[in-house]
Amino acid sequence: MRNQQTLASTITCSGVGLHSGQSASITLRPAPPDTGVVFVNRQGDVDAHLPVSIEHRIPTELCTAISGSGFQVQTIEHLLAALAGLHVDNVFIDVTASEVPVMDGSAAPFVRLIQAAGIVPQNRKQPFLKIMAPIEVTEGSKQVRIEPSPTPRVTYSIHYEHPLIKTQTYEHDCSVSAFESEIAEARTFGFLQEVQALWARGLGKGGTLDNTVVLSGDGIVNDSGLRFDNEFVRHKILDLIGDLSLLGMSFIGHIIANRSGHALHTRLVQQILKQPEKWVLLNAEPMVEGRGRPLIGHASTRLLHFRPRPNSKALLTDFWIGFFPEWGESYLCLSAKRMMVRRRQADLPPTHHINSGDYFFFFFAAFLVAKSLTPLRSCKLEPTLHSFYQHVVDSLKRVGTDLFEPLVTLERRRNRCQRRLPFDHQPAFD
Repeated sequence: MRNQQTLASTITCSGVGLHSGQSASITLRPAPPDTGVVFVNRQGDVDAHLPVSIEHRIPTELCTAISGSGFQVQTIEHLLAALAGLHVDNVFIDVTASEVPVMDGSAAPFVRLIQAAGIVPQNRKQPFLKIMAPIEVTEGSKQVRIEPSPTPRVTYSIHYEHPLIKTQTYEHDCSVSAFESEIAEARTFGFLQEVQALWARGLGKGGTLDNTVVLSGDGIVNDSGLRFDNEFVRHKILDLIGDLSLLGMSFIGHIIANRSGHALHTRLVQQILKQPEKWVLLNAEPMVEGRGRPLIGHASTRLLHFRPRPNSKALLTDFWIGFFPEWGESYLCLSAKRMMVRRRQADLPPTHHINSGDYFFFFFAAFLVAKSLTPLRSCKLEPTLHSFYQHVVDSLKRVGTDLFEPLVTLERRRNRCQRRLPFDHQPAFD
């Protein structure tokens, strides 16, 4: 978990729009906490603000675009990927045209721009949307899916009938260092035989060999060659990271994409926000009055009403579930071993009663493992304890996705459960 971040100073770059072919420049400026990423267009003496969010997304071909406040900006995905990849959460982006400059066709120039400006932490925590159940979007043979994972990851597969591409698959663990070295340098690509058709549709007018990898029938036209053997699938991951910025916050989950694209990426964002029962917010703070991250729908509602409980066990659960679910399994093994040792010392059968302290610690450990949606791997439980663990899992399914309420309920019941109970007759936690 981390605090929000913004730029240390203002910086500007200029170039040409990939599709419009028009000159364009952008200026990146620091922004206060909880601002998010906001495009700014000066209209007379008034600055029009356009927050990056899924509600402002408009249908386009071969790029991602948003519209609102009297203007629109397209081909924003590479810049958004650079900001997300470097963990820059709050920034104002002044634009002079309807398109972000393409630069060299990758996110690397934006990465260098941001690093030159500097990145500074802020005094607000960065919320994370942690996926607790799979969400999937399909369209024919195209598919994109996000499923539970202890860390943010992307696995992407593409297939083109071209000898340099064919089928490519790449797995990316989302971190700043991995983004800089593995993803940021990957450039956009296109096919030579499709150029005329793109121009006829008003697309690709600013494309050159300096900002696009152009594939001929059996090779590439660019004299500079490829930056990676699998540069094509890496660029698809870059696009995905940029498109997921429309979610409005960082995510924790494993995205698996197959032959996907901008349209499916943004549909996945929509489906995530439409199904709040399949995710929880971690590290969120109460919203400051007068300021608000530009989220929509359920995500905005959950952030606005989120209040962390002053409960040390709940905060510890928040941390463990977010990044170290395997600790929960170790804790489960330890508490189970503790109960078995006590029973052997007392020469009691396995089904005999346990005290409330042992009962609580075992339940808490089971809660950690079950809530992280990580199956038991190394922990071997004796039959009665395994049966109880499965009971905890089933109970949690009925509780729902709230991260803290099961622990609060558990505390209340534990306070009432001071007598010894037969292990086969433990009360239900639902």
